[in-house]
Amino acid sequence: MSGKKARESQQFLVFLLVLYVMGFAFLYSNIAVGVILLGLAFFLTMGAFPPVLNAIRTTVKWIIGIAQKRAAQAHETAETGAHATRTPMQPQPSPPLVTEAQGKSMYDNVVSILRNWQPARKFNDERQGEIATEEHLNHFFHNQVRRHKYREDFESDLEIGDIGIEIKVLYKTSEMQRLGGQLMAYCQHFNHVIALIFNYNRIDLGSYKNQWQKHFGSKVEVIEKQN
Repeated sequence: MSGKKARESQQFLVFLLVLYVMGFAFLYSNIAVGVILLGLAFFLTMGAFPPVLNAIRTTVKWIIGIAQKRAAQAHETAETGAHATRTPMQPQPSPPLVTEAQGKSMYDNVVSILRNWQPARKFNDERQGEIATEEHLNHFFHNQVRRHKYREDFESDLEIGDIGIEIKVLYKTSEMQRLGGQLMAYCQHFNHVIALIFNYNRIDLGSYKNQWQKHFGSKVEVIEKQN
């Protein structure tokens, strides 16, 4: 019987030793698990070996001190990191309002750019004129120019912002007959309209311009290229 008790006592001591070892090991990776294991070992030891209670208490105090120190270090590190990354809030500017003056400024810029433009070659048809004009304007207004935008029964040649641009490659007067109607349709969809006319046969457009000026006023700008 005494031999059986000795074996049980040895097994119990080994079990306690394993609990203590695992508890100390977990203190450096998972404090909660380490404290639970050491607490269990502590209570088992108190029940089995009352004389070592004082030593256990000293050990537990030391463990609690380590845990508190690690928690304080973690809190200090978090506070330091938060202070280092915290920057004063800067007031964010309100999105710019699109005003009539700003729209007029873009319109003036587009008119000026097209007036000063001298294409390197003549265009055989309006499609070539549209492509070349789009490429030229995109040098100044990157990817803002759109070509052939459909709106119900209306299709613009080019547009940028609130500006519609009708391209006309003119070789004979008959091609001007429907331009007035096209400009009227543009005026229904855009605040500003530009008629860009490549007049390669130097046809007199004076009477047409006078009619458009009376009908559309400053809303339509006619730019003529005769090179």
